Amino acid sequence: MFPASSLAAIITTFLVALIITYILNKLTKKILGKKYNIKETAFRAFIYDSIILLIIFYFFIFLRSPSFSEYLIMPILVFAIFYMPFLLIYLIADIKKAKIKELNIDKISLDHETKRCPECAETVKLEARKCRFCGHLFDEEELKRQVEERKTEILKNEMASKGLMQCPQCGKWDVYKDYMPDGSVVDWCPHCEESLQNMKK
Repeated sequence: MFPASSLAAIITTFLVALIITYILNKLTKKILGKKYNIKETAFRAFIYDSIILLIIFYFFIFLRSPSFSEYLIMPILVFAIFYMPFLLIYLIADIKKAKIKELNIDKISLDHETKRCPECAETVKLEARKCRFCGHLFDEEELKRQVEERKTEILKNEMASKGLMQCPQCGKWDVYKDYMPDGSVVDWCPHCEESLQNMKK
């Protein structure tokens, strides 16, 4: 068992690491975000933040004038144990955001999607308002519904192929795997604050 003082020191160190990495990551992404997209910004922020933190740690260890072995190893250990986990969490979260943004429903192309004309049975583009063979005019409301339904279907398929899951209750795509107190794994929606398994009951 850890002494209470040691446990408190470890928790405090993690909290300090959380605050430092959060502020540093936000500042780095704000600067890099003007030049790069979300995914590139996330990867670059992860690398730059890691380098900045290691330089700071080596500087402070150097001021203490320790032995060469401590100077070489200590900064890496502190970074790997207390700071790396938070930077990885930010990286993973940003990559997930990038995937969602890339799959915006307004950017989905239906150029290769077709439908059948009810009058002449010829095949025309799904978004066509008028049949180019017989001149049949498609109902505007029905056309809009078909286009939205097809775009939604394509979006869901692409999301699923990228490992993302939609909450059936709020429609958000931030569902992720989480561990429950009993050790079971569920699909958890952070917006509804409920598991998808409970929603189905």
